[in-house]
Parts: sequence; C-alpha cells; structure tokens
Amino acid sequence: MSADTENFLSSGNYKYKINEPLSKHTTLGIGGAADFFVEVDTEEKLISLLKFVSKNKISFFVLGGGSNILFADDGFRGIVIKLAMSSEQLTNDAEIISVSAATSLPDVVRQTAERGLSGFEHLAGIPGTVGGAIFGNAGVKEYSISDNLINIEIIDFNGNKKILKRKNINF
Repeated sequence: MSADTENFLSSGNYKYKINEPLSKHTTLGIGGAADFFVEVDTEEKLISLLKFVSKNKISFFVLGGGSNILFADDGFRGIVIKLAMSSEQLTNDAEIISVSAATSLPDVVRQTAERGLSGFEHLAGIPGTVGGAIFGNAGVKEYSISDNLINIEIIDFNGNKKILKRKNINF
C-alpha cells in the first residue's frame, strides 16, 4: 500500500505526511500515528482520493476539526483525510446559508449573528466543524442543527456527489 499510495499522493499534488501523530490534530491531543495524513483542499482532490481508497480497499477516516474524536495510541492503519477546504465566509441568499463541511461551527454562529440571521445561536460554544456538527446532530436539549437544515450535498465513499434533503437523513 505504501509505495502506491505515496505515488498517487505525490502525482496528485496532495499535501500529506507519513506516520503523522494524530494527537496533533485532535482537541484532546491523544492518538498514535496515521500511516498517511492527507490534507484535502479542493473538492476535486477529495473525490479523486475517495475513488483511490475505494478502488484499492484502503482504510480511511475523514477528519474535520478533531473535536470529540479519540484515536487509539497505536494509531490508524490507512489514510486520515483532513478536510481543509473551509470557506472563510458563508454564502447566503436571503435567509439561507451555504458553507463547506470543514467550516468552523463557531465561525458560522458568529457570522450568522452578525448578519442578524437566527437559528444557529443555540450552537454557540460547540467546537468543531459544520460537517461534524451535522454528522453528530450537534445541539442542546431543545435544539439541534438538523432543526434548520434544508439539505446537504455529500460526496459518497466512491466519490459521487449527491444532495440529501433533511427528511431523508437519519440523524
């Protein structure tokens, strides 16, 4: 796996590290090394990498902000994919916003408040990324992120893009 994987990553101009300690990438600061740690900064690179790992049956883990994640001390055998294509600004059309999965949730809360948009104020103080918040349906007792979600665009594990409406998501 190592030589083929390294050749793929090098030829695709990926930013990657070999035997990278995962403790550097989690809020709790624990975890052994990943065989490969790859920062993906474009959607195209993510799609290409997902197709590569699927075709070659390589274990992988997609990492956002690293909050609420525990990696074992003996590390991760395979590729940890760090999403690094966050948007500095959220895009909004009237009262609907769009952001990438890697965008910081606290940044979204702050920017929506600055624009006078409601719906994210209950998420204040929750660390991590928007993708992680959606995956875990982050929130408090009376409110969760899914309450204001309309749809999400996903890239499946084979690199295919799909749009899922809230009613079709099993939170």
